[in-house]
Amino acid sequence: MIGPHLVIHGGARTIALDGRHWTVGRSADNFIVIDEVSISRKHAMLQRLEDEQVYLIDLGSRNGTFVNDRRVTVPTSVRDSDQIRFGLVECTFHWPGALRPETMIAVGQATSMLQVRRLISVVVIDIRDYTGLTRRTDEQVLTRVMAEWFRLIGGIVHAGGGYVDKSIGDAVMAVWFHGQDRIEPQDLLRVTRALAAINAATQTLHETFGLAAPIRIAAGVNTGFAVMGNTGTAERPDYTALGDTVNAAFRIESATRGLAKEIAVGESTWEPLRALLGDDLFERRTIEPKGYDEPLVVYTANFADLATLLARVPPR
Repeated sequence: MIGPHLVIHGGARTIALDGRHWTVGRSADNFIVIDEVSISRKHAMLQRLEDEQVYLIDLGSRNGTFVNDRRVTVPTSVRDSDQIRFGLVECTFHWPGALRPETMIAVGQATSMLQVRRLISVVVIDIRDYTGLTRRTDEQVLTRVMAEWFRLIGGIVHAGGGYVDKSIGDAVMAVWFHGQDRIEPQDLLRVTRALAAINAATQTLHETFGLAAPIRIAAGVNTGFAVMGNTGTAERPDYTALGDTVNAAFRIESATRGLAKEIAVGESTWEPLRALLGDDLFERRTIEPKGYDEPLVVYTANFADLATLLARVPPR
């Protein structure tokens, strides 16, 4: 083969990479389906950009994606004969005719977009009264607190099948992938269980670090389609979710303050979830986010309410 292709060692499969993007995972809606226990349902993605480079992106997989035995944590360019491992499955990427990436990257090169439209849930988590926390806490202690908070969130999100997209100051944005055009209630159950676990872990930080009071958080959740895009350059790719679904999630989280609640979820998130949790503890409200012509419907609760609802759902 002259074009890019992937050789999967265990199954002796060779897959031609025609087109521009190829998802890898255990579920049947992936371009490359690998039915192996170490592979996540949505494990990784290979993306060919306009400059003819191919990038490998981990999609929050449980067992990791590796290039030449180095774990992929940011979009990573792959070259001919690079060894790729998805979980425990070893592969080799081949593209003999491709130019080496360093011969193609120009300083200041324009952003290349990753044209992958996915159905996702976006969770935005923010620390309440962070300014007050900074004033009450020694800088060195605060640095350790925040490092531990980000570490805890990363571990919980990862265990729940999502991935941390970015950290912004005292806020975190996490993403869960769904099927091509269908939201399974169990997917959203994993999201809300992760959210409850993050709150519970956050509540212990004041004891660990000797803070005067527990740290409180608020969260917004929204579900819908988004384009997975590279907002960086070829030299410094920044793979993230883009679009109104993401923007609305931030607006929904911001609205929790005015609503005097700790959690707000968008209508598209709540509808599949209510079949599992019931609707007696979440309150329907409307918000008028800045930049939106029409109000948004959200469903609000506190973390204590969420814990009560989740306790009703049998573990699977």
